[in-house]
Amino acid sequence: MKKFFFVIIFVSLLFLECLSKKHSNKKKTKPLKNPPPYTNKNSNEITVYVNRENHPIVNAILYHISTHTCLNFNLVHEKIRYKSGINIFETSKHNSLIISYSRKKPTILKLQKYVLKNRARLAVHFGRALGMIPEISRPDRDKYVQIHWGNIKKSHRHYYRKTKNNYSYYPGIEFDFGSIMLVHPLFGSKDKTKPTYTLKINSGFHKIYDPFH
Repeated sequence: MKKFFFVIIFVSLLFLECLSKKHSNKKKTKPLKNPPPYTNKNSNEITVYVNRENHPIVNAILYHISTHTCLNFNLVHEKIRYKSGINIFETSKHNSLIISYSRKKPTILKLQKYVLKNRARLAVHFGRALGMIPEISRPDRDKYVQIHWGNIKKSHRHYYRKTKNNYSYYPGIEFDFGSIMLVHPLFGSKDKTKPTYTLKINSGFHKIYDPFH
């Protein structure tokens, strides 16, 4: 009788352990990715390539970022191959970004000409290449802005989705209304007249859309 009793207890404990493991596995979250390995132990510079025509505007943005952060850049005249860095190309197709997490392959940022000629727009796209997120993608953005999904083109909706796992988001940091990563309210607007988002705290606020502000 005692043996049977201990067997029942043992089986019950095994069953509870299985349930516990199953429950804990459900709670596991996807680990955060590491940042793109743009720098290494030997150098803290991030290598960036863009054609000569767009050197001045890209150089101005790099200078602005380096003076406000600990990042340093090396703007080169030749395409980056077989190592980390950021290649910026002009394209007649859609803007696109392919971030590389390998030290043997550069990140590819393809932008249309109208973006490359606009410092504010270019700064947002370059910030994304660095791993930064637009302010409107912050997990806590609903406290500060109202997203108008009906006004956003399908091709731009991914810019407005909240980030889930991102090493560049730190909870507790205030929403930066002057950030270069705060896109224009008409960014991705279907008809270029209706805003894609509005501010909740001050509807009359207007940001100066310039990365030097």
